[in-house]
Amino acid sequence: MIDYFNQSFGIKVTGLTRTELEMFNAENNLGMEHKLDTINAFVHNGQIYIVTSNASVENLFHELSHIFFGVLKASDPEAY
Repeated sequence: MIDYFNQSFGIKVTGLTRTELEMFNAENNLGMEHKLDTINAFVHNGQIYIVTSNASVENLFHELSHIFFGVLKASDPEAY
């Protein structure tokens, strides 16, 4: 699914292993240390990250909805 969204829609989705998530968390001071085992996916700086060892397809769509609703809120608050 990650490759499909990247190639078909130009939506930047990055898969992370548990180890990569640990490093990303530390490098970006995200404060996720105590919940790394339960994080499935998240949005950071407008980019979707999927923790490949934890996530399901539903998690990807959930994170996409955050971006979609953020754009909708900014561009058409009444519709939001």
